[in-house]
Amino acid sequence: MQSPGVRSPARAIGRQKPTSRRWRFKGEDETVRHLGPTAQDFRAAFGLGYNDKTIALVDTEGVALAAIQGLHQIVQEKDSEIAQLRVWKEQLEQKLQVIEAKLGM
Repeated sequence: MQSPGVRSPARAIGRQKPTSRRWRFKGEDETVRHLGPTAQDFRAAFGLGYNDKTIALVDTEGVALAAIQGLHQIVQEKDSEIAQLRVWKEQLEQKLQVIEAKLGM
């Protein structure tokens, strides 16, 4: 079993590949519509499955889980960066207060 790297599916989805669109199966009633990637787009974006004619449910679930994990990692990194920026901001505000006090402002 090989890990795709948690960010790989999130990046592919972020590049808007595969494209979600409305489509129907050949021979299906004209009134029926599905929303999502075509098998060709899914295969091109993720390289999963047996061919570019079908999408296995296990592959869509795997891509969704990996994308969620990748997005969770990105959110954690952003939260950490925000916390660091808040500390830096507080430090700068304290320095500014010292400077203003020295200038009598």
